[in-house]
Amino acid sequence: MDVKTFYAEINGSYNDALAIMMNDVLIARMLGKFINGNSIDQMIALYENKDFRGLFAAAHSLKGVAGNLALTPLFDLASFITEATRNDDNVNLDKEISELKKLNDVKREVSELKGNYLSKKKDELNKNKIKDDKNVFEEYKNSSIDIEKLSPSSRYKNDLKFFENLIIKMNDEIKNI
Repeated sequence: MDVKTFYAEINGSYNDALAIMMNDVLIARMLGKFINGNSIDQMIALYENKDFRGLFAAAHSLKGVAGNLALTPLFDLASFITEATRNDDNVNLDKEISELKKLNDVKREVSELKGNYLSKKKDELNKNKIKDDKNVFEEYKNSSIDIEKLSPSSRYKNDLKFFENLIIKMNDEIKNI
């Protein structure tokens, strides 16, 4: 999913985010930081502990992040909580906190999906590296270099022998995959 599609699905304003951030790469990077952050967890805990001053500060901060990212529904929710707690130390925000909890669940799912995706990509890269290493081994094995025929004074003889042993071990591991 590209950034523009993401914004359409969450009723955010892609054009506003693009006007602020200037490009998709920066938008995606900032969204990633938001997803990996704990601002919503912090707000929920502050409300549950009846720390309305702390909740005001956290909501105000989240409002800024959501505004810069043009995450309109989150911006509206953070704005409401900010204004509700600005001068009131005993306000009932159960409905809004419930919305934050739902959003936090979605955020966790996105974070897990991202983690799974990155893990899968890392596994693919590792498998490709092993394939590349296997190709190197095949090229090396079929080359005309004979380590034993190198002069004893060759400073690379030990390095080549080490490399050969390493490649042989890797080849054994590849066979087990």
